[in-house]
Amino acid sequence: MRMAEFIERLRDVLRWEDSSFSEAIRNEYYGHLVEGVEPAVAILASFDPVAAEATQFLLEGLTPVQVLDFISAPHIAAKIISPEMFRRSEERDFFLQALGICAGCIYDDVPLYNQRGELIVPAALAPLAEPYRVSFGGDLPVPFMDRGGNLISPVSTDDAERILCKVAGAGRLIQTVNENTHGFSIRHTELLAFRYESEYPADFSSGSFQMLPGFSLICNCHLPTVSELEVADAIIHEAIHSIIYQFEAFGEPLRRRDRPADFQVISPWTGSRLGVEPFAQACHCMVWATSLLESDV
Repeated sequence: MRMAEFIERLRDVLRWEDSSFSEAIRNEYYGHLVEGVEPAVAILASFDPVAAEATQFLLEGLTPVQVLDFISAPHIAAKIISPEMFRRSEERDFFLQALGICAGCIYDDVPLYNQRGELIVPAALAPLAEPYRVSFGGDLPVPFMDRGGNLISPVSTDDAERILCKVAGAGRLIQTVNENTHGFSIRHTELLAFRYESEYPADFSSGSFQMLPGFSLICNCHLPTVSELEVADAIIHEAIHSIIYQFEAFGEPLRRRDRPADFQVISPWTGSRLGVEPFAQACHCMVWATSLLESDV
């Protein structure tokens, strides 16, 4: 499928009347990840044969459901999609440690975080976030953002509780407005990563990254001024980015690689400078997510 056809069909999806194409893209993306495991391990072996052997051993001990949950975590999927990342020792270490934790082979006295940055020890707060997966800390690296807002830090337990209440309310709001939108937001959100951002401490913001499909970074959600409606808008907004990133992982890129990447425009929504690709994505996200919530709430 060419990108033009994908965008045309995505337009129909974002009318929120049918979920079949959204489900098909998610399933094809998952299939692409599963098929990519073996070649990714082979490339890992070219950089670190011992790590590759350990990876193969640990993966064989997981069920198919566990394997899919592991490889679909955004920071793991990035390495399956672009296994040349294994060239860096820190990427190999992150991958192998996350896999060891997933396989139950790593124990420690300190809290452990899984491949999604979720706290592993049972927590009374965790069910409140269902059906979304959430992270408030851990060692997940966040790519640098040209727009600014890169001073990221973990969220405290007290603020995490308040944020979870907002997430629960936002989920109910989305579901009340439209069941298809609710399903879409779950299907294309692998992780809601809540963090403090101290460069702009009074600003609520969200972001996502092409190399991390499904990773929704949401900053300063603890602020009292942030409403459930704003959280719902952010969840939908980043989920729309995610389906585009998922398609790009196995299909055609939004911006042709032979075209200049340094041209920038000013976002009419935030005033930030954006490249052509982020701006094109922002147009889809802002128009469709905002029109849904404003017209029905």
